[in-house]
Parts: sequence; C-alpha cells; structure tokens
Amino acid sequence: MSSPTMAEDKEVFMLCRIQKIVRTLQIKKIKTDNEVAEQMTCRTLYTKGGVERVVGKSKNYSGCMSVLDNVRGNLEEAGWKCKEISRYSIIASR
Repeated sequence: MSSPTMAEDKEVFMLCRIQKIVRTLQIKKIKTDNEVAEQMTCRTLYTKGGVERVVGKSKNYSGCMSVLDNVRGNLEEAGWKCKEISRYSIIASR
C-alpha cells in the first residue's frame, strides 16, 4: 500500500477523513546517538479524537511505513479516505 511518491526516510503526514471526522497518521524521524554511529529511528503516530499515540517504532524506516500502511488499510476498509499531505503546519486552536 506504500505510495510510490513516499521517499525513503522522510517524515510522512496523512490525513484521513470520513464525513466531518478527521484522524491523522505520521511517521516522525528520531535521531539517537550511539557510541559507534548515529542511528536514525522512527515512530508511527496515530491521532484519534485529538489524542496522539505511538502505534509503532522501528530502527528501520520500512518498519514504520509498514505500521502506517496497516492502519491506513484498516481505515480505508472502514470507508475512510486517506491522503498524504506533503507540506503541513499544525496550528493550535484557541
């Protein structure tokens, strides 16, 4: 289910909607220091009802992408429409 436009190791933000309800999926890169070398790890985040939670983490980007694809597939099977947002900023409501 991975989109061919999703480059390896990039942060991903997806917006999923059904009627007026919105959920988000994200892959965030996390840098960790290691004595031998700097490693890049990632986390897959899912926001439902305004609550963000980590649904997966991996040392490989493909592991995070697999979790995102799985959640996205489940949402789309339930009638949600998901799309990747390439440029985004989160603005808090007042």
